[in-house]
Amino acid sequence: MGNKLFGVYFILKTLQIFHLSQSAGDNQRILVYYLFQQEKVVQWFSEEIGRMILTAKRKMSEGKENGRSALSQRELEVLGRIKDGMRTTDISEALGISERTVKFHIKNIKQKLSAVSRAHAVAIALERKLIDTVKHA
Repeated sequence: MGNKLFGVYFILKTLQIFHLSQSAGDNQRILVYYLFQQEKVVQWFSEEIGRMILTAKRKMSEGKENGRSALSQRELEVLGRIKDGMRTTDISEALGISERTVKFHIKNIKQKLSAVSRAHAVAIALERKLIDTVKHA
């Protein structure tokens, strides 16, 4: 990160020198040098953004292929309780968390599994073997 900030600082400093310089010859040399550095920074930013996009796409596809890594341990617990037929209030009491937190987990579960309902999320989880078919007490 330090190198990135230094590159941006360098360009800004070069611009400042360019504006403060008195000699036309110096101005031309500084401008050429600045433009060269600017091209390198633009290329670096383009490459960095490309890497970030590829990393994000890879993580998203891994999450879809491997649902277990996409769901947290708490989300799996909540999903197991939903499978057992528990309501939000019951899950809240059983896990010692607020109803709002349970609803938050359910929203995340449905989003991560691309489910349209709680029942759909359970069906997807069972199909992917993310949760077992044994009922919890």
